[in-house]
Amino acid sequence: MCIVMNLLKDKLTPIIRKLMTHMVRVAIFSFALYLTNDKVAEGSIAWTGADGDGLFDTLGNWDPEPPSGFNAATGVNNVDITIDTTDTVTTTTRLDIGRTDNASMSMASGTLIVGGAYRIGVTGGVTGTVNHTGGTVNASGLFQLGTTNNANGFYTLDEGSVIATHMSLGGAAGTSGTMDQNGGTVTLDGTAGSFIGQSGSGTYNLSGGTLSRSTGGLAVGQAGTGILNQTGGSLSLGGNLALGAAAGGSGTYSISGGSVQANDFEIGLSGTGVLNLTGNTASMSFAALDAGDDATVNFVFSADGISSISLSGTAEVTEGATFSVDGSAYFAPEPTSFTLISAETFVGQPSISLVGFQQEASHDWNQATGEFTVMVIPEPALFTLIPALLAVYLVVKRRMRACTHQA
Repeated sequence: MCIVMNLLKDKLTPIIRKLMTHMVRVAIFSFALYLTNDKVAEGSIAWTGADGDGLFDTLGNWDPEPPSGFNAATGVNNVDITIDTTDTVTTTTRLDIGRTDNASMSMASGTLIVGGAYRIGVTGGVTGTVNHTGGTVNASGLFQLGTTNNANGFYTLDEGSVIATHMSLGGAAGTSGTMDQNGGTVTLDGTAGSFIGQSGSGTYNLSGGTLSRSTGGLAVGQAGTGILNQTGGSLSLGGNLALGAAAGGSGTYSISGGSVQANDFEIGLSGTGVLNLTGNTASMSFAALDAGDDATVNFVFSADGISSISLSGTAEVTEGATFSVDGSAYFAPEPTSFTLISAETFVGQPSISLVGFQQEASHDWNQATGEFTVMVIPEPALFTLIPALLAVYLVVKRRMRACTHQA
């Protein structure tokens, strides 16, 4: 009997050990899955204001309640927050969305008062994202997308308002900031500099709404790379609009719709500046134009023509500046003149080229009148052919009538 029991023991022991190991693994996996699901559940929180003090940092104002340590100054990290309320939500310090870990915020309604800077994507390769579809964010400091150390900030404004003292997209080298404004208003009410591409990479896409500064200007490509794309909306500045504002900076402004108004328009004075003006639906108004040796201005005709740059003062342009006029999309039915720049006076003259025109085209940079014009002239044969075709048409029409009467 003992021999039999020992044999059974020898056979069953490895089987029992395997079963126990399997059960432990299942238990560990189940516990890990529980923790993961619990983390996902806690990953999205919404403002309720249940605690009644209106403070962003009060944990009881959120559902579900965030973990201890959650506050605006140390950053909203590894969580997605939603503010959709009639309340006024207040931070007594700055607000960082994505400081030490990726995070996002949805702003749908209500008012968010930020007691300092409003920063999206702050440091350490972190990405911060904000979707703003309503309500107001009012910050008493800087509005920044992409602060330092390879961080990335993304902001979409469809409706509502952002108010701040100044703005920076792509703060430090290696960072990036992207702003998509489809509607609403962005108001910068301070005097400190505002940048698209301060030292990093910044992109501002303006298709609707208003971006305005009452007392200051805007640098596109300060020491970094800045891109401003405008297809609609309004850009209004109390100061200058500069493309390539500092050495090493590169700024590109592409506009095909909407309006822009500023004091001086500076292109490539210290860095590299490029203006792409496309079609005839944009409105551009400045006090003066200054284009340096590293300035490139591209006028691109649509089928309907080209918009004009209107200046109340002087256009000062160096010989190193390059102006190109592309007429490949335009066909003139009759001799047509377009004023591309109108100013009080011109100082200097750029290098000018006309490309792509299907018909005879010429330009005039008139120092006396302060006008840069392009004339497009159809082929003379076309004018000769039109009367002849009309004459043939009338003859055929008369004969057809005669035939009808005879029948």
